[in-house]
Amino acid sequence: MTDRPENPMLLSALGLTLGMGLLLGLALREYYLVRRPHLALGSTRTLLLAALLGFVMQVLDAENRVFIGGLVILGLWLGIFYRQRLLLRESGMLGMFFVLFCFCLGPLSLKAPSWLVVASGIAAIFVLNARTQFRQLLEHLSSEEVITVAKFLVLSSVILPLTPREPMAVWLPVSFHETWLAVVVISGISYLSYLLQRYFMKEGGLVLIGAIGGIYSSTATSVVLARRSRQGSSQSPQFAAGIILATGMMYLRLMLLVLFFDRTLGVLLAPYYLGLCVIALGVSFWLQHGNSAEGETASGIIVSRNPLELGAAAVFAGSFLLVTALTHVLLRFYPLHGLEGMAFLTGFTDIDPFVMTVVSGHLEKGSLELASAITLAAGSNGLMKALYVILLGSLRTRWIAGSFLALVGLVSVVLAFSVFQR
Repeated sequence: MTDRPENPMLLSALGLTLGMGLLLGLALREYYLVRRPHLALGSTRTLLLAALLGFVMQVLDAENRVFIGGLVILGLWLGIFYRQRLLLRESGMLGMFFVLFCFCLGPLSLKAPSWLVVASGIAAIFVLNARTQFRQLLEHLSSEEVITVAKFLVLSSVILPLTPREPMAVWLPVSFHETWLAVVVISGISYLSYLLQRYFMKEGGLVLIGAIGGIYSSTATSVVLARRSRQGSSQSPQFAAGIILATGMMYLRLMLLVLFFDRTLGVLLAPYYLGLCVIALGVSFWLQHGNSAEGETASGIIVSRNPLELGAAAVFAGSFLLVTALTHVLLRFYPLHGLEGMAFLTGFTDIDPFVMTVVSGHLEKGSLELASAITLAAGSNGLMKALYVILLGSLRTRWIAGSFLALVGLVSVVLAFSVFQR
């Protein structure tokens, strides 16, 4: 009896078990009311009793023999029930899975943290009610993308831990492990945006696409929206709103990325980057307000290349190594201003490899200097996007979005040289 939980813990686990069993039972009942199957397993009371029975069996025997015996009997009963469902030409198994899950709530509540029990129950309810969303996703998800994700998971979860951690060279102090970790993080963030755009936001508004696209690539999103604004029949401010919001999301993305690798540097940048993001968000939605009736959508503005493709990952890895090598060479010959020069130049391409170089921890610079370099790169990137928008956008888009991007770029440059000074 000494290895069993004390009475207050037992009562807490019992309450959690019954509460989650009741919640899952109500969710299954609602599901049955909508689907109306010919042969249903039961709903609220059945799942609540299954949860209570599993809890009691777990408490009766700490060695789990009683619980395992009950699980075997329950499995046999469910097998007989499923056979009857097949005779009625019904093959759904959600109700049976919910009964099994509720039966296991007792051991889970006794042995696992309460947040895990709640999170598991919420996830089960989400899966129960996401039939339409899953069907739409599977109908549009190509087999090539599934294979790509599988390969990437192998490379990130199997290959990454095995990569060497020694520096490659004196002039290239990063390791293969740091290089591939940078690829995994950047590609993972971009892939989330890619999925949202390709499968869930196809007909979303331009402002929404600007927000999602800013997570993937604010430069690419700005270019596409600027070109699209010139093709539109109206001078809608929504194109400018989407471009502005994409840049705001870029600052949020940079802040989170830096926080992931260097918390001290991320905290230093956070107030300024959050402020720029909020300003962009406010201006974007102010432009959007009162113009929804124009009906502009983002149909066709979709990122076409999967960021988890091995080719895309290899390009980023090569860019990261090249930028790292060039940065260290410049710092060797120009120790005072080499980092600033590299920051300004990389802003006219893709700033992610440079940001990863800065946060890798191999630059013998203080936090203020590193923050200045990242902010300068973001500023020069903003100026480049402003130029793109001015050259490619419609008259209204170029004046609104181009002016805002140029202003934000200049503000970032000023922050880099005034606030983040040595």
